Amino acid sequence: MHNERVRQNLADIHAFLSYTLPVGHTDKLCEIHYHDEIELLLVTGGKLGCYMDGDPLIASAGQVIFVDSRVPHFTKAESVDCSYILFQFIPDDFEPGNRSGRSAAQPLYQFARSGGQSAHLIEDETVVTAIENIWAEYSARKEGAGKFILAGLYYLIGWLERSGYLSGVALPDDQAVQKLLPALDYIDRYYGKQELSLETVSDVLGLNPTYFCRLFKRTTGHGFTEYLNFVRVTKSEELLQNTSMSILDISLEVGFSSVSYYNRVFKKMKNCTPSVYRSAQYSAM
Repeated sequence: MHNERVRQNLADIHAFLSYTLPVGHTDKLCEIHYHDEIELLLVTGGKLGCYMDGDPLIASAGQVIFVDSRVPHFTKAESVDCSYILFQFIPDDFEPGNRSGRSAAQPLYQFARSGGQSAHLIEDETVVTAIENIWAEYSARKEGAGKFILAGLYYLIGWLERSGYLSGVALPDDQAVQKLLPALDYIDRYYGKQELSLETVSDVLGLNPTYFCRLFKRTTGHGFTEYLNFVRVTKSEELLQNTSMSILDISLEVGFSSVSYYNRVFKKMKNCTPSVYRSAQYSAM
């Protein structure tokens, strides 16, 4: 498997931007892959397809394909005159202070961010204009271009958040998270134990399980079991990428009671099966 992280080509900005001229064919433009960055593909001519584990998204000129973080996909020119602008970035990199001081509960913030959509067609003139302006600034490289690009990027992040593409819930309150930290640390240490239960984790905080459930739901917007499954799936991603363990063994290693349940939970969260995820390349497009 070819492992290559998305490269940064904007000065002082963790993002990647490129423009592809009419490709002259109707073949695959890349192999199946995924990356931490979200991806915006503004089609400037012809038709472009984005394929995941399901029906493809086909976009025409003036439409934008949104692909969420770590969603296995590949793109294909659907017409010989297909051309597009590609923009990749991680929204949390541009939060004030880069969420400093939250590393101890980072899985919880990743969990809060996991309510977005896997892929979607966007038809909004302001989004199209923002991407076109970013490309124009990048191409011209005039004085202050970096600031204009960053301003355009913040606009896109704000629009995506407000439109529900980046998160299904508000980010948790820091004070409430601090109260949950011992329980979160316990989950991070013992997620692999199948017998890990709500009662066990609530005992860590000395709370009644019913009250703990309400506190967890109020803080995260989701239930305890959802979060535990999120942690287990996230841990399994590392094993899928970096080991030759069977999917059955991985499912048991991270705490799932059966491989069929693991497959269902994984597909619900990642929009593909573990086997498709394992075959995806971590590449630049």
